[in-house]
Amino acid sequence: MVPKYCIVSLIFNNYEFVREVIEKSPNCDYFLFTDNKDLKSDTWTIIYLPGFDTDELTDVQKTYIFKYSLYRYIPNFSDYSYIIRLDHSIKINKSLDMMINHMDTYKYDIMCNIHPERDSFYDEYDTWQVARQLDPKYKKIFFNYTQTDNIGLVECTMMIYKNTKEVLNLLDNVFCTLQQYNNFEDKNDQCYFTNELYKMKDKLRICWGTNRNYTQNPYNKSNALILNWHNHDLLVDNSNPQEINKIFNRNQIIVQF
Repeated sequence: MVPKYCIVSLIFNNYEFVREVIEKSPNCDYFLFTDNKDLKSDTWTIIYLPGFDTDELTDVQKTYIFKYSLYRYIPNFSDYSYIIRLDHSIKINKSLDMMINHMDTYKYDIMCNIHPERDSFYDEYDTWQVARQLDPKYKKIFFNYTQTDNIGLVECTMMIYKNTKEVLNLLDNVFCTLQQYNNFEDKNDQCYFTNELYKMKDKLRICWGTNRNYTQNPYNKSNALILNWHNHDLLVDNSNPQEINKIFNRNQIIVQF
């Protein structure tokens, strides 16, 4: 029996268009949160957040505030054993029951994707400064927060959370850290998340995932196969289609938890 779960996505400031679900699961509820009261969907339950309908917050601030306190907004949150959070650049092709069964079978608390390109906080900040003109001050702020840069890097495009106190504590820690150090303005939340996850690595059973052609997880002590949603044709990353079939082939250890 598949545990009850929900999938949560969001669109703020009309940053994305609605990507309809192709195949739904009867075990899952699909919630799309937005600050646009006119948004419509045939496959998502649209939830309008009036408190986010303001020009005083950027789309980045809205996204991070929601992502790391999502349990405050999900209806009947305690009913769900697992929560899948997706960026809305991701389109759901099939039922994601397989992912939830994988998590439940191996008793994982959280699934995080290995970053497909970089394994260094320094490299991530340098890349964002060039590619998206991120203010260099955020790199300085981050390394005032931590001197760590040898633990690898996760990406935050998609995550699966088990509904436990420890996982909610992790989200709260990321929320508070982003708020304290950069007022939710630094676009590199993946760096903060990775560092906070590392601090809790002994309290959480972590499943490493990938959206690349990468078949086995060398980092998890259980020796379970990595959760590869690309190979199962479950999801499509529409934000970067040219990268979908790229082989993930790095010589160094990506995640050293």
